[in-house]
Amino acid sequence: ELFSTPGKFEPGSYKVEIHEMREMRMLGLGQYAHNNQPVHHLPFLFAMLGDKNTTARLVRRILATAYSTEGFAGDEDNGEMGSWFVLGALGLYSISPGVSDEYVLASVPLFRRIRLRELGVTIEAPGALEDSPVLREVLWQSRPL
Repeated sequence: ELFSTPGKFEPGSYKVEIHEMREMRMLGLGQYAHNNQPVHHLPFLFAMLGDKNTTARLVRRILATAYSTEGFAGDEDNGEMGSWFVLGALGLYSISPGVSDEYVLASVPLFRRIRLRELGVTIEAPGALEDSPVLREVLWQSRPL
């Protein structure tokens, strides 16, 4: 419902519509305000609860809607918006940035094959080029996670 409920709101104590409200409505992602960083974890909650395909669908929709070669919607607070795009494009999400090195393998990357040379990690995603890819399995060193 969060992503489908129209972005209607009242200015409340602000007394006027602020840019975050306008940007949220312009994105067309319902009540999900990707332009305002405090909600960036929401699509990944599904994966953390075992539903990686809902996360994959939502992340792909956000990547297509909120980002373009012209830029992205919202404020760039210390690189967070750009970082979200990079991690989303890799299919990863940092659960507690700056606190741990724990990531969720949560969605289908935008690319079929990604090599993170410094980490010695290769991510392969055969369905990456599909419009709505499904996460079929996640393997680490050829073993299911």
